[in-house]
Amino acid sequence: MAKISDSDRQEYLTWHLPYRINMMLAQALMEHRISTNHPFKDAYQDGLANGAAFELSSIIGRKLLEFLGIKWIQKSDDLSNDKRPRSIDDVDVKSLFPNRDYFEVGESLVKDNKEILIQLIKTGNKNVAHFTDHIVVPYNQSQIPQACLVVYKMMMQHVPEIDPNRIWWHNQVEKNSFPHPNEP
Repeated sequence: MAKISDSDRQEYLTWHLPYRINMMLAQALMEHRISTNHPFKDAYQDGLANGAAFELSSIIGRKLLEFLGIKWIQKSDDLSNDKRPRSIDDVDVKSLFPNRDYFEVGESLVKDNKEILIQLIKTGNKNVAHFTDHIVVPYNQSQIPQACLVVYKMMMQHVPEIDPNRIWWHNQVEKNSFPHPNEP
C-alpha cells in the first residue's frame, strides 16, 4: 500500500478520484443525455463514444471497488473484503485514510446490489485482461451503468471528502434533478 502525504491526499480527493469517477460514469451520463434530449445527445447515438465508455466504465468501476477494498471471489461467485497486502505503489482508501476501514460487503449498498457489482467486476476483468471472440459470461449490458452508479454512491458515502463539484454526474444530473432511468 502506498504511503500518501497530506498534500498528495488532497490531490487524490480533488483530481484523481473525481477523474476516475467521471470515467466510470461516462456511459451512464451519455445514456442520461440521450434519454433527456440533451443538446449533445447526437454525439453518442452512433455508439462510437458509448462503446468505449462501456468498456472503460467496467474497468474503472472494478478498480474503484478494489480501492474500497472489495473483491470478487471466483470460486464462490461472491464479494469479499480484500485483506491482501497491497503493492507498495497501490493506492486504496487506507492509503489516503490509514485509520478508515474498507467498505464492508455487509452494508446494504453492496448486499442489495451484489449481483450487478459482481457482473461489473467480471465485465471489467474481461475488458482489461482478455481478448475473446464472444462473451463467456452472459450478462445484461444495462446493468453496468447501474452498477457504476452504485459504486459512485459507495465512493461518495465512504470517502465524503471527494470534491463532488469535480464530478460530472453530480453537476449535470444530481444538481439538475434529472433522474437517470437506470438509477438504483
